[in-house]
Amino acid sequence: FSVVNLARWLKIQPDMALRRANNRFRRRFIHVENRYRAEDKLLKDASLEELEAAWQEAKRRLAED
Repeated sequence: FSVVNLARWLKIQPDMALRRANNRFRRRFIHVENRYRAEDKLLKDASLEELEAAWQEAKRRLAED
């Protein structure tokens, strides 16, 4: 509840902020999935370091859009 009240105090609509965050996550995750699919690899076989690198790449690329 505290975060919701803080968001309201900052004039941020909590439901819209959550929706936008979820959409960003979904787009990034799809980007990572597509990258691995294009390389004919499985996400479950990737190391934590590889996944982190792919996630950071997705953030950079999607921020450019």
